[in-house]
Amino acid sequence: MKLCNKALLALAAAAVLATGAQTASAASFEGEASNASGANDTYATAEAYAIGNDMSGYIGTYTDVDVFAFTAQNSLYAELFLETAGNYSFTVTNPSTGEHYTDNGTGLIDMPLTYGETYYVRVFGLNDKGKEYRLSSFHYFL
Repeated sequence: MKLCNKALLALAAAAVLATGAQTASAASFEGEASNASGANDTYATAEAYAIGNDMSGYIGTYTDVDVFAFTAQNSLYAELFLETAGNYSFTVTNPSTGEHYTDNGTGLIDMPLTYGETYYVRVFGLNDKGKEYRLSSFHYFL
């Protein structure tokens, strides 16, 4: 009986460790729920993002929108890129200042950042869905 309990305990520990490993890797891939209505569809539920990092995801339905939020760590310029085989677009908005930038179909937004301000990135399909995308960025001085 003790051997059986030890085996069950070992299996439970392995399951917890495996779940933790999956959670850690999921941080860089914005996976949609099975109904394709991801958890980050609004400003209030935006997934954290940091300039200089990559974020991957996919647009699951024609009405799906993925929203990411970042707070500027410096007053610099940033370039954000959207790479995808889909017909997708993205915007960056700062609701507190009214700033709004769009990629105009180029997959690129070049914009100034103000230290301490929070910006929201919205990725959406243009009558397209089901394809992965990668959002990447960097910042620079002018």
